[in-house]
Amino acid sequence: KEPMPQEGTRALLVLDGPALAEPLRLPCTIQRNFHHAKAPRMGLKFLGDDSPDWLRTEYQLQDYLMQRQRDHLRFRAA
Repeated sequence: KEPMPQEGTRALLVLDGPALAEPLRLPCTIQRNFHHAKAPRMGLKFLGDDSPDWLRTEYQLQDYLMQRQRDHLRFRAA
């Protein structure tokens, strides 16, 4: 097992996928980390603000997550 970053560590989460026109870059801090089954898990707190750029990023993140949920449900139904 590799060591997990400490809680409070600043990080940059980069999401990329076919549902995104370009990768999303989300500054965050690690709020919680633990191992679940065989995979590490982390709770993140995004460091956004009320700027138009951040609000646009939030909408893109919502669209991305909804697409991933649809893909997951389609896979489970097959």
